[in-house]
Amino acid sequence: MSGGGGRLRLAVLYGAEPYQAYHVSDIAAALSRDPDVELTIVTVDPAIDPLLARLEAGEFTYPVAHERLHSSLTTRLLRRARLFGNMKKQVLAHPRNLAR
Repeated sequence: MSGGGGRLRLAVLYGAEPYQAYHVSDIAAALSRDPDVELTIVTVDPAIDPLLARLEAGEFTYPVAHERLHSSLTTRLLRRARLFGNMKKQVLAHPRNLAR
């Protein structure tokens, strides 16, 4: 999908536990350095935000948008209780997220 000005629009999804950021942040930073890429960071769990802020500090050349996928109340409560992992499938399959 191409964004305004012919830039390639890409999203990096952090959909698992916060430690996943260590595996993906270097890739996201490299993508952010490409002037032809419009990068968006997409998260599911707010617990990852402080870690991302530390990992992104000084690494991203161009501004990077951040978005959070919608999670139902049930999914948020189960995730907070640390039951059934991060409820990734339920979040990704939510109608608000499928309409993106």
